[in-house]
Amino acid sequence: MSKIYIARQKIVNLNGKTFAYELLFRDSKDKIKEFPSNIKATSQVMLNALTHMNFDQIMGKGTVAFINVDCEVIQSEILGLLDPERFVIEILETTKITEALLRNIAQLKKKGYKIALDDFDCSPEMIAKFQPLLKYLNIIKIDAVTVHVDNLKKLIPKFRDAGLTLLIEKIENSKDYLFYKSLGFDLFQGYHIGMPETLELESAQEAIAPIILNLISIIKKDAETAKLEKFIKQRPELAYNIIKFINNNNNIRDNISSITHAVTLMGREALLRWLLVYLYSEVSANEFSEALLDAAIARAEKMEQSAFILLL
Repeated sequence: MSKIYIARQKIVNLNGKTFAYELLFRDSKDKIKEFPSNIKATSQVMLNALTHMNFDQIMGKGTVAFINVDCEVIQSEILGLLDPERFVIEILETTKITEALLRNIAQLKKKGYKIALDDFDCSPEMIAKFQPLLKYLNIIKIDAVTVHVDNLKKLIPKFRDAGLTLLIEKIENSKDYLFYKSLGFDLFQGYHIGMPETLELESAQEAIAPIILNLISIIKKDAETAKLEKFIKQRPELAYNIIKFINNNNNIRDNISSITHAVTLMGREALLRWLLVYLYSEVSANEFSEALLDAAIARAEKMEQSAFILLL
């Protein structure tokens, strides 16, 4: 077994009750040694949340999880693994707004996902940049450190008219907390509310890119389930993590009796998505491994061009 890490930071409502946690990338117990690309960071968070941890036990049954995404993450299709009832898609403020992105966001909304915008400072530049996105948002996260307060006060009625939930983040003291509470904010996040907490989890040895690439090839060729089962059984770490993923899925109540049973319950479309998350989450300093990973992702993404039927 190896150690993996994920951090969570609490988000509370007006009554101080935990409403959600923002899930954050970590690659060590004490700090981030090296932050990868956004898509690798998001994929690692997803992999840990969906496969390596008991979601209800770690997050609580009544809470949801915010997960950071950018344009590349959204276009990759990996978000289809997330349960729209339990996850909020949080768009990073650095995300470039394009017509393609807006179409993808519209599709996510149709599937029931809630959309949040991160680190909004209410500046004229940010207002102009994100204006096309506002109609798709459920939650807007205002940055207490950089916010233009005068602009914020003017915008609050408009946000309310648009039906947005207001979340103030980076609250570092009680004075700021009380001030934004008086302005009518619904949700609160920051060091004053709760510091990020790093969780240490145990994992089987990670499946590497060549194994995942081979399995994707088998699925793409529409091989019989028996062939899939044989391949997976020969790789215990892969079988172990597939079983963990299914056992953490609240929508599946059956007891898993075999790999065939697991693949049948999971469905091939969902299995492909999960494998793609695995590929994106792999971080290696080996140049050959990186090249292989890029090739594997390119091949996997070709299978994502048609619309998937979400099975989870």
